[in-house]
Amino acid sequence: MDYSNLFLKRGEKIKNQEITFKSFIPLLFIILTLIFCSGTVSAVKVIYINTTGSDTTGNGTANNPYHTIQKGVDNVDPNGLIKIANGQYSGINNTKITLNKNIKITGQSSSKTIIDGKGTDWLFKIQPGVNVTICNIKLTRGYIEGSGGAIQNQGILSINGCYMENNTANEYGGAIYNYCSFNVNNSGFNFCVLNLNNCNLKGNHAHENGGAISNQCTINTESSSIGNCVLNLNYCTISKNTADHNGGAISNNCAINSKSSSFGNCVLNLNYCTISKNTAGHNGGAISNQCTINMDSACLGACVLNLNDCIFTDNKSGDNGGALSNQGTVNISGSGLGACVLNVSRSVLKDNNTNGNGGAILNLCIVNISDSGVTKESLNVIESTLTFNIAYRDGGAIWNDGTANIHFNRFFGNISHRGKAIHTDTRMIATDNWWGSNYPNFKSLISASLKAKVNYSPWLYLTFTSSPKIISVGSISSLTASFNQHTKGTIITPINPTNGHIPDGTPVIFNTDLGNVGSKSVRKYTVSGLAYAILRGDEGAGIARLQLITDDQKLKNTVVITDTDNTAAVTIGMQKTGSPLTGIILAILMISAGLINSLKKGKL
Repeated sequence: MDYSNLFLKRGEKIKNQEITFKSFIPLLFIILTLIFCSGTVSAVKVIYINTTGSDTTGNGTANNPYHTIQKGVDNVDPNGLIKIANGQYSGINNTKITLNKNIKITGQSSSKTIIDGKGTDWLFKIQPGVNVTICNIKLTRGYIEGSGGAIQNQGILSINGCYMENNTANEYGGAIYNYCSFNVNNSGFNFCVLNLNNCNLKGNHAHENGGAISNQCTINTESSSIGNCVLNLNYCTISKNTADHNGGAISNNCAINSKSSSFGNCVLNLNYCTISKNTAGHNGGAISNQCTINMDSACLGACVLNLNDCIFTDNKSGDNGGALSNQGTVNISGSGLGACVLNVSRSVLKDNNTNGNGGAILNLCIVNISDSGVTKESLNVIESTLTFNIAYRDGGAIWNDGTANIHFNRFFGNISHRGKAIHTDTRMIATDNWWGSNYPNFKSLISASLKAKVNYSPWLYLTFTSSPKIISVGSISSLTASFNQHTKGTIITPINPTNGHIPDGTPVIFNTDLGNVGSKSVRKYTVSGLAYAILRGDEGAGIARLQLITDDQKLKNTVVITDTDNTAAVTIGMQKTGSPLTGIILAILMISAGLINSLKKGKL
């Protein structure tokens, strides 16, 4: 069975995914927000909370609200809605609230509706099997001796438009601890889901793993059963969180044990998220993804981390993976299939630091197979930017021990002891990447162990063209920088950008010493592998000496700028057919004929 479509690939599929995904996610987010955060709920009771309300004389209506959140939770119907007015809610009956029924809680404003643990109290605990949605609330200064400083979830939780700041856990999950553990058998189905949309998680701390979020999931499946543990983050900003051990921002720790034709799945999805200035004492300055899969007898187990259109900057780890640490162990007996996969697509990873391996990404998958088992341990990095990452041992941008496919990325300015861009211990295909130059030094950029096979050729090649090459004073010439060709070192071959291209937003600088390109210098950014500028011949005649700069590559070009009266002469000299000269002679004859006719009529 071909499982390749389960995972991100290069080519047309990438572009189709980009178009559909970018248009679908915003629409989906709007729909979810309208559903989860609607101000009115048909056929269910709505409870109102206000700091001016009363738990004694209030009845929970808009005109006579309750005073505390606990009072609202006690009196709201299952599947009901609690609306909390702006104000600060803390202390007894506003914190340490256990939710044991399906409920929606929405604040008036995410910055002014504040639930404050004051550094002594946790805020919410959600019981197993309960479906909860929280919208537009600031959850701050929650504290717990165990896990989940603000929220501990064992059910299905969606958080939309919330701030979670300065929460602390002595164990796991400074802001959120998502704990899933279940046994599924006899064709059963079970799942654990945490969704965060348009949230801001800042300054949270965990003494163990997951400065902002810890997702701890154990799935045991048997006899045609299915178990799923899913964590989704869309349009979130996660910054300045810390963990003493792993996952400065997020720790995703999954164990999957499957037997007898069952399926176990642990997935972490991040889409359009900005993750910066997070720190981990050991692995994964931003994200630590750790997974153990044990498969037997025609089972399928998958641990997958998907990152799409995300930005990782200035995250740091004490050991490995300045931005991302992906570590998995896959044990397969019988005819099972196990997958440990990290997919990075259209993302930026820059200025990440680690004292060990993998300035941006550490990917380590240990695979043990017996009998006829099949595994897919894979790192896929597509159309992403990896710049100015630092590893003090190996792999300035990427350290890899697992099958890797790395295409249409930009590598520049990364630093390490070995492999300024990449170090790999296993097979790697790293073709059609931009390495900062048309003639990269692969001996310094890529290091590999003796058992590893690395293919990096062909690579992307930059060209610089101008059109037209000759313009008159006051006219323009179009300048084009193109990365849509590759080379094996001697032959330059055009490529189709619809099959993949250098990351959009790659900076290109155009310079000129005559005329202007906006000024004497202008910075442009690529779209679909191309960047454009306009040379304006507005400083008189001469030769405009042009320069194009991207990373360590500089290219030169020239455009001749002529006086207006001389343009025709230059053009005639350029032509082999003589047709411009013929046109001029005809024009002279026509003018002469006009003069003769005028003289005959006595007009001159």
